[in-house]
Amino acid sequence: MASEETDKELERIAKRIESLVDEAKELHPKFLVSALGIALGEDLKTLKRLTNCGLNDFIESRLSHRFRLERMGVHRNITAVVDRSVNSATLQSPSASRTQNPRFRPRFWAAFSIPAKGDHVRILNQDDLTFKDVPSEEAPPGELTIPKDLIVSADEERRDEKIKANIAIWLAQNGLHVDRFQAPKTASLQAFHQETGSLLEAIIVALDRRQLQSNTLTLDAIATLLRTPRG
Repeated sequence: MASEETDKELERIAKRIESLVDEAKELHPKFLVSALGIALGEDLKTLKRLTNCGLNDFIESRLSHRFRLERMGVHRNITAVVDRSVNSATLQSPSASRTQNPRFRPRFWAAFSIPAKGDHVRILNQDDLTFKDVPSEEAPPGELTIPKDLIVSADEERRDEKIKANIAIWLAQNGLHVDRFQAPKTASLQAFHQETGSLLEAIIVALDRRQLQSNTLTLDAIATLLRTPRG
């Protein structure tokens, strides 16, 4: 590829990185480089082929005016991209934590946390945020889907962080804004109960698979929950 064409291609990828990080910071000011790589897809392979360097080096050499890299984790082996407009004091403030770590609607969160069936495709209903897994050949064209590699397994380490990172990738890929998937500020189990039906249904949907496995209810408790009237 000619030098001029290479520069244009790298500029396009740089702009895409900026766009992805800008979208993701509405969820959290730190966007994991590993998650960014997944979001880039084939562009990451192109970047490595044209530059002979990795994503970290590319960000530091080409986008250092916009972003900085931050080492995280006990062993400092996890790297995140942080917008330079976000200072350390803002990251540590309680208000920033509440704003940039939104609570999602339980059904939407479940779509990224409940394992998919075999080789099925997960389809998300945009209206009520329910989802279903269907065989690939039966997936209707034009439906909003969640790729299997963005659904977090039950035994994943730092699971909640991974789910948030994958949601950020998914939102960026689909050009969707986080607001429509956030739980209302006054959300409670009772409010979710009114949305789903019985209180037992609300509890089951709100818990992920691992949490369900660690909880047991007596038959008396189940009967009481089932008798709880709809909202």
